[in-house]
Parts: sequence; C-alpha cells; structure tokens
Amino acid sequence: MEILVSKKLRQIIRFSKQQLIDCVIENYGCDGGDLKFALTYIMDEGLALERDYPFTGKDGECLNVTDKYIVKIRELQLMNTTNLIRSGLKNFSPLATYFYAPTGLELYEGGVLEPPPEECQDIERLHAAVIVGYNGDELLMRNSWGPDWGEKGNFWIKAGLCGLGNETYAISEWMNLAV
Repeated sequence: MEILVSKKLRQIIRFSKQQLIDCVIENYGCDGGDLKFALTYIMDEGLALERDYPFTGKDGECLNVTDKYIVKIRELQLMNTTNLIRSGLKNFSPLATYFYAPTGLELYEGGVLEPPPEECQDIERLHAAVIVGYNGDELLMRNSWGPDWGEKGNFWIKAGLCGLGNETYAISEWMNLAV
C-alpha cells in the first residue's frame, strides 16, 4: 500500500502499522495474523498515516482516529500462481503476500533463498511481505525489518517455495480519502 500510494503521489508515505496491530480484531496483535484480515480491514475502514497513529511495538486498544484515515482499498485480486504474480507485478505492482518464513530468514544477507520443504512448514513462522519484482523464477521481496536487514530490506527467493503464491493479493484499485 505504501509503495502504491507513494508512487502515485510522488512522495514517501508511511502508513500506520500500529493501527493494524490494534484494530484488526481477527488477528493477534504483535503476535501476527492473517494478511487477508488486514487487507479487508483497510477496505472496510481505511488506514491512517504513521504520524497520526504511531508505532508503539506492543498491543494496544484501537484508537478512534477515523478522521485521520487517508486511504482505502477498493478492490483486491488474488494472484495465486507464478504467472498471475508476474502479471500482477506488471499491472499493479507491488503484491502483498504471506508465506512460511524459512529457518534462518532472519540471518539472510544476500543471494537467492532455495530452502528445502522441511524449512517451510512451521505455521508459527507465517510471515507477510511484499513482492516488488522478479527475475525469471526468482521473486524480489520487501521485508518489514528495515533497510539494514538483507539486501537493503529486501530478499530474493525462488517462486513457489514456502507457500509463496498461495495467498498473494494485488491492490487493483484504491481511493485517497484525503482529497
């Protein structure tokens, strides 16, 4: 969402992650949850800027800042195959996804991840990221761990591994509530 809106407005936009932690009641706060619930929340409610609903790094009560919501998703499309992911990147880029984070992802420094299946089965390691590009059958993913991790906050992984593509979404239409 940040990349889509920043690209359109030609300025860096940071949306509130804390709002999603506090307000998506179907999820588990800082302990994670389902990407689809978060995207549905943004469709139904909207999303505020980071400065209007700052990150605290802990679970909290949902703040009533509806007057600060500046964006809403209008339409999502499921991209659940490698070909649909490539098409989605060309037409909508980037794509929101989640996958089973392979063992050792936290230590990634570069290269293309090709973890064996046994490293991608832990439900406790379900992780959301954004697919921002591809090269052949390799996907370039933007992680949420900051620019000092991986390759400036990004990592490469072979398409189709670790559940990638099972639930990948393109935000095909959104609306600016600030206008």
